[in-house]
Amino acid sequence: MLQPVTMSILDENDKLKSAIGSFIVEFSEMEFALAHLCIFTEFDLLKANDNEVEYLGMSLDLKKKSINRYIDRYQPDLKERWEKISQEISRLNMYRRHIAHGVHIASLSDSLTTSIKVGKQVESEELTAEKINTWRSELSELLTGQDGVNGVFMTDFKRLSIDRWNKHVSDAYKIVYKVNGVIKTSWKG
Repeated sequence: MLQPVTMSILDENDKLKSAIGSFIVEFSEMEFALAHLCIFTEFDLLKANDNEVEYLGMSLDLKKKSINRYIDRYQPDLKERWEKISQEISRLNMYRRHIAHGVHIASLSDSLTTSIKVGKQVESEELTAEKINTWRSELSELLTGQDGVNGVFMTDFKRLSIDRWNKHVSDAYKIVYKVNGVIKTSWKG
């Protein structure tokens, strides 16, 4: 005999769906920020935006590799910070994989069971709104926190990339980079 669905289960299911949606949207913002960083790995910054489509279409791993190669070669001072960010991205991507690829059956419940392939094994996870909201909070910190991908790290990355460009071009092609009205580049114009 079917049991009637109580309002609390419906409310919990809505909380779970909302948490999943918020996490996926914020992860997408982070991937877009990585694509934007990739644009600044180009040498010719005046034409760098021409590669936006290519970078937006790259997988997460390829974006990270592109940024990593650039930092290794041109911005080694950012290496330690980038490695921490990259590791955190990988950890949170595992959770994204559970949400985006591992749901068995989406039923009316306050939790979901997921399974994904990790190496040669299957890893299962019981997802609740609270757990996903914790991951989203960690993702938000990674994106906009103290040294977030879309925060101070991006500002430093862009500044160094533009300073590199400015060293190799005449004044007519130099770029001034401002954040909140403050010039960040060595060349002030």
